[in-house]
Amino acid sequence: MVSGTGPAPNQADTVAFWRGLWSEPINHSEGPWTEVVASQCASITPMDPVIITPDDVAEAVRRAPNWKSPGLDGLHHYWLKGFVPDITQKLTERVDDLKQRIAAWGKRIRRYTERSTRFNQNRLFQSDQKRLYESLERPMVSGTGPAPNQADTVAFWRGLWSEPVNHSEGPWTEVVASQCADITPMDPVIITPDDVAEAVRRAPNWKSPGLDGLHHYWLKGFMVCHSVLARQFQEALNQKSLPSLFTTGITHLVPKDQGTTDPSKYRPSHVYRPYTRH
Repeated sequence: MVSGTGPAPNQADTVAFWRGLWSEPINHSEGPWTEVVASQCASITPMDPVIITPDDVAEAVRRAPNWKSPGLDGLHHYWLKGFVPDITQKLTERVDDLKQRIAAWGKRIRRYTERSTRFNQNRLFQSDQKRLYESLERPMVSGTGPAPNQADTVAFWRGLWSEPVNHSEGPWTEVVASQCADITPMDPVIITPDDVAEAVRRAPNWKSPGLDGLHHYWLKGFMVCHSVLARQFQEALNQKSLPSLFTTGITHLVPKDQGTTDPSKYRPSHVYRPYTRH
């Protein structure tokens, strides 16, 4: 029994010794006996190709010691025995895991939807109770049916918006004018860049923009525009007229009920430029 507790050999000598045995080329002298062996083996039938299957690997690993010294990879036979691929089991586990994730995400989405609905209803209750009650009583309209004819829609809304209207002013207007004659006029309104910044600060960042495609987010960031907007609003107040770009926007028609082919069954929803909404 050798304990191996003595001094170790020099590393350079050890490397040189084993390199001389393993790395140096060897010139084998092939004698006449090699020809004899070759002639005897000429009539031997070649062995069939060897097909190694996963079962062969599993059987070989099963007989191997669990904790025999590993190679450079540090992998023992114990782990090779445990990680035998079972594709059916792995697929089943993967499918179950995905189902659990989908169910969890579904619950999170439902909770978020319910919370968002409650939040919007509470906010709408504080600002417009009538609209809230209408939304609760009126069934949700999908608007997935056939759309109305474009020419009929244009003609209908042009008749409401574009045709001139002659208002009949009765004697009551003179009474109201006489009653308002003693009212002290309001002090002139001076719009400053700070007023514009405060109005924009409370606005949602990504609310639908108008024809210019400009969101509130950019108005908040580009503060150099606040002085220009303040000047434009001040000029509109002083001249008592608004430029057409202030009153031109996008109109979305929202169906009121299932009669989606009738232009009169739609409710207009207007989207103006962000700086004209506040």
